[in-house]
Amino acid sequence: MKIILYTLVCAAVALSACNNSDATEAEMELARATGRADAMKAVVEDSGSMPRERAIFAIRGRETMLRDAGFTTCADIYISEAEKVLRDSLVIE
Repeated sequence: MKIILYTLVCAAVALSACNNSDATEAEMELARATGRADAMKAVVEDSGSMPRERAIFAIRGRETMLRDAGFTTCADIYISEAEKVLRDSLVIE
């Protein structure tokens, strides 16, 4: 009986640890949308232009701001979405 109870307690602790997120589902969706939107600002600018560079630096700045504020999950999602858009839309020379 003690072994079963111990196993159930361990499983409950493990599940609660996996579900510990620093963001709600709405915040994570906002991070996805914002990452895509910010990356599109860079995509529409001319290659090698200062506005494109400024847009890319703004993406990195927002990611850093999210991390510094303790929203690591949102920062990961934000930069991942921005990277996808940039990778798919820009041709690296």
